[in-house]
Amino acid sequence: PELNGKVDFDALASQVAFLRRGGVHGVAWPQIASGWTTLDEADRIKGAEVMAQAARGGKTALIIGVQSRTGDFAEIERYARHAEKIGADGVICIPPADVNQAGLLALYQRLGKVTSLPIMVQAVGDVPVDLLIKMYETIPTVRYVKDETGDPMQRVGEITRRTNGQMKSFSGFGVYTMINEM
Repeated sequence: PELNGKVDFDALASQVAFLRRGGVHGVAWPQIASGWTTLDEADRIKGAEVMAQAARGGKTALIIGVQSRTGDFAEIERYARHAEKIGADGVICIPPADVNQAGLLALYQRLGKVTSLPIMVQAVGDVPVDLLIKMYETIPTVRYVKDETGDPMQRVGEITRRTNGQMKSFSGFGVYTMINEM
């Protein structure tokens, strides 16, 4: 929520409280529709802190987006360490657009060494299920995927089967397939 071009942190806290009362399982900040790219680092940090405070003591999980506009791993690391410090329940990271599969694996392996929080991989572009399974097998904290590539119904089933239900797959594919997946 913005007020005169500024993030309305009070409204953000109110939204988290509303979602907690409604029994929502989890929230992510900042993530939706790549709106995070309009925020500077100070607003991202403050928003994460506001949401963590508002979520504290409830059952609604808080997942912090740790991606960088430029792909700068030092920035990703700062966000991940901050997420752990404020008591987030996990992190999600949108990879840079120009990274190949080997680079994607390396990015998440590095992230897995930076934080002990559970990691949600955001699969966009060309991310085969085999690569997600390799991440699951080689990075102890990778246990979730926000899968936005390929046929979500087929992929969710394959990921679930190949990890014995231990890697949880979320999709919605930009909301286009959410009802079918539910």
